[in-house]
Formats: sequence, C-alpha cells, structure tokens
Amino acid sequence: RHDCWTALFSFGHERILTIDKTPLLLQDSDLVIFGTQRHGVPYMPEVGQGRITVPIFFYPDQLQMKKQWSTLTDPEDPRASRELAKLKADHGLGSGAVD
Repeated sequence: RHDCWTALFSFGHERILTIDKTPLLLQDSDLVIFGTQRHGVPYMPEVGQGRITVPIFFYPDQLQMKKQWSTLTDPEDPRASRELAKLKADHGLGSGAVD
C-alpha cells in the first residue's frame, strides 16, 4: 500500500488486478488509475504467457482530489455524460490507424 496514487499500464497477457479485494481484468495496453487502496495481482498458475506492468506513482493535485470519486455516468441517469461522450469520440479518432 502506498501513500501516493498509481497509474498502472499493463501490456501482454490478461491478468486479474485486485483493488481493495475487487477483481478487475487487465488486458493488453490497459491503464488503471487508483488511489491508496490495497492492490495486488493474484497468482494465476494456468496463465503461461507474459505480462509487463509499468507503474507510475504520483500525488494528486487539488482538482484530482475534488473529482476522485466522480464517474463517467450517473447511475440515476443512464444517458452518457459529456465526459463519457468525449472519451468515446477521442477513442474513435485512432480507429482508422493501420499497423
């Protein structure tokens, strides 16, 4: 457990990340940002492929602290928020890229 926040980049085969005992499936090129919660990657003997995780530790600024519990959608209103619509639009910008 750290006293700072973590931006965690995951590359390679899928793995489970637990944050305060809540499982989250990390896939190739995922980014997860979390605070000071307990976290870990449980042993998965059935997985034979590799994975690389790049952690970046940082201290949040005042704006990040203010919005730390905000979500992209409101459970009371299932319509997409402006933040979610922008995220989806930005994601679509690279969809035409060719490897």
